[in-house]
Amino acid sequence: TLFDVVEVMHDLISKPIEGRYHSFNECGWHYQTFDKIEGQQVFRNEMNRVLRLADPPFELNEEGHLVERAPTEFRQLLEAPVPPGTEHDLITSRIDAATTRFRARGASLDDRRHAVRDLADVLEALRRDMKNVMLSKDESELFNIANNFAIRHNNRQQRGDYDRLIWLRWAFYVYLATIH
Repeated sequence: TLFDVVEVMHDLISKPIEGRYHSFNECGWHYQTFDKIEGQQVFRNEMNRVLRLADPPFELNEEGHLVERAPTEFRQLLEAPVPPGTEHDLITSRIDAATTRFRARGASLDDRRHAVRDLADVLEALRRDMKNVMLSKDESELFNIANNFAIRHNNRQQRGDYDRLIWLRWAFYVYLATIH
């Protein structure tokens, strides 16, 4: 509920610009002109200082949605443009959708698994290019992880004896880094 309130406040807040002071009965300032964009930026900056203290840490993004804050080491990776030569709409939209799904504040383990699977699908589309820049064993192991560790498939042969949240976080950032 608190996070919903924070998102609504972001949508409604504005920075006052022009107004007049009304002294009767200590009434105070009355504003007529506001800057919504600047007000939202100030609000995000202040809220993000508090939200990063949560476990896991969160942040209010540019759109006013609370998302899980990425580890510092990976923040640049999340903001990086799609590498040259991979601008195909399907690839770009899959990466964006996977990132949004993975970082959503209410993301379940299944949501995160789907996000990692989407990144594995992007790697599949780039597999020919991967063969040119990666060692064949490394390239093969990335797909072994997706196919045999309960990411792409759901059968009895899947290995799943690990902390799924830690595993999915690791796989998400490894796949995203590999794409870039």
